[in-house]
Amino acid sequence: MRWIRAVVVLITGVYPPVLCSEVPHTFQENTPAKAGQVNDNFEYLQGQIQELNDPSSHYSYIEQVDLGDGRTWTKLYYYEQASYSSFMNTNHVIDNDSGTEIRSVEYDFHESLVNALGAFRSEGRFQRTNEAAPSDPNAVDIELPVSCPGGATPIRFPFEASYDLTLRNEAGAIILGTHRSPMSDIYTCLPFTYEGRSYEFGVYYILEGEGIGAHECIESILYYGADGAGLDTGYVKAASGDITVGYFNPESNGLPGTYYLEIVAPNDCLPKK
Repeated sequence: MRWIRAVVVLITGVYPPVLCSEVPHTFQENTPAKAGQVNDNFEYLQGQIQELNDPSSHYSYIEQVDLGDGRTWTKLYYYEQASYSSFMNTNHVIDNDSGTEIRSVEYDFHESLVNALGAFRSEGRFQRTNEAAPSDPNAVDIELPVSCPGGATPIRFPFEASYDLTLRNEAGAIILGTHRSPMSDIYTCLPFTYEGRSYEFGVYYILEGEGIGAHECIESILYYGADGAGLDTGYVKAASGDITVGYFNPESNGLPGTYYLEIVAPNDCLPKK
């Protein structure tokens, strides 16, 4: 039925084999086609077209819980697909009073990513120095919402550091960062064993944020995970000098250190899945 292929080209502009190679039913010339089989093919093509227009439609939330008060708690992978580039900048400054050398490292990165919320462009900056992190009296005895592998409590990162992250598309944006509350900060995790091997998370992020536009209805949003994502296998990378490029490895999702989002929002806030 060649006319099915023609419809796909007119609607999507995609070369026919991309969408038609796996239709449920194929037909021979001069052979009657059953209406049910034709409908199956159109439903399949409709799903493929929807996925082209909205890549996030392919992904679901990990878990959703109705809180019983008109709100829903939702957990999802931060990354399902992604590619990125980053630039590292190192600075050395001498403190005039103490004569101590202060070294700082900045990573600026740009990403394109897809998760169950949508397709986004992302920018972020990680900064750290060799100076000891200042103590925060408000951070004492705070119960963190997540733990390190094995159940250990994350330990505050020993050096002064910050991390800010944005997600944006034409519908709205989400901004996340450290120091938005006494809880949101950079941490470390003590060595642990997973499937007989030893690992350690030198940098573990717990960020909080808010949304605007289509995401303004979000009441609270929590981002967490270890540098490098699932057991440091989250990215395939290549570097040249201070520039690094890479893409996300979806097989790392679910491993210790995976990046997650947890969102509390009104029941009608997030896209239905």
